Amino acid sequence: MRKFIFNKLVRDDIPEHMKTQGESVDVRQLTPEEYLRELIKKIGEEAVELASANNLKIEEVADLQELLDCTAVALGITKEQVVEVQARKRAEYGSFIGRQYIYTVEVPDGNPWISHLEANPQRYPEVS
Repeated sequence: MRKFIFNKLVRDDIPEHMKTQGESVDVRQLTPEEYLRELIKKIGEEAVELASANNLKIEEVADLQELLDCTAVALGITKEQVVEVQARKRAEYGSFIGRQYIYTVEVPDGNPWISHLEANPQRYPEVS
């Protein structure tokens, strides 16, 4: 047999499925802190998969939703709390359905956003 480093959070039934395929797996249950860290890492991985998927995007969306649901549980957040905050933010700022995309923004001196923008130059490079 050939051995590979896997180092990733998987769905609960995956290790048993792998064993039925004749694979030998070294598996352990993560601590709550490790679990939260790995959930967040996995969300990033699944988001990349969604961005690069040619078709069947519903699979990646379902994976992301599962990870978000598990992350909420790990943080002690209920579905009702998430829905409540979504509704509040939607009422205050809207949704993403309108497809609004900001190319550049000019911010007047003294605006509190300036410090946030300056602190993240890779994300918000300043135009001269």
